[in-house]
Amino acid sequence: KAMPVKEIKPPEPLLSPEDVANLRAEVRAATEIAAVSKYHTKSVEDENKILRTKLETLTERHDRLEELVQLLLKEVSALSKQGVEPAAVPVPVPVPVPVPVP
Repeated sequence: KAMPVKEIKPPEPLLSPEDVANLRAEVRAATEIAAVSKYHTKSVEDENKILRTKLETLTERHDRLEELVQLLLKEVSALSKQGVEPAAVPVPVPVPVPVPVP
């Protein structure tokens, strides 16, 4: 026996056209925010790299200065053992040299 043909209605849309437009706008805004934050993250990483390089340079200079101070102390010690007293001369304070930005 043949079944009666039932009329099939298309399903109701789950979202109204306004809802779809709003969601698209939200996705667009979120995408823009993500792009901006990615850009800022990149610039912060670049800045960190520059600062790390500066820190390494300063650390190397500091280590070198430590070596020079040790050498000077040995020299002074050797001279005083020979009876040479260091003169009371004011030592000029060196002017800080700006670190070049790579």
